[in-house]
Amino acid sequence: SLGGNLASNGNSIDFADNDKARFGTGNDLEVFHNATNSIINDAGTGDLQLQTGGSTKLTIQSTGVGVTGNSAISGDANVTGSVTAAGATIASITYPTSDGTNGQVMTTNGSGTLSLQALPSSGASVGQSIAFAIAL
Repeated sequence: SLGGNLASNGNSIDFADNDKARFGTGNDLEVFHNATNSIINDAGTGDLQLQTGGSTKLTIQSTGVGVTGNSAISGDANVTGSVTAAGATIASITYPTSDGTNGQVMTTNGSGTLSLQALPSSGASVGQSIAFAIAL
């Protein structure tokens, strides 16, 4: 049991594989390497939070991950499940913020903004409107 601060005096503190640096009265947080992977394990209650400047940017919960602020992904993003992008701009296209109503089709203003509108009553056939919507 250490009765004060641990000073490394410029030296490293080395841990062998599977030796854990544990934090909290109930060893709630563990940091270790298992010979294959480096692991930060929230073994207690609550969430694991990563902060910068005292502001939480990443929260890991038992149900998933929450990000506060912008996320930059370099490379492919593979998603299993659904993605909600209401009002988002993706690849210079701005998507509508609602699902619209029955019978509406998605149209564009030619500048990258999509909107939902009723099928035209004249000037275009239903087939032409549907083909246009699918081509987007």
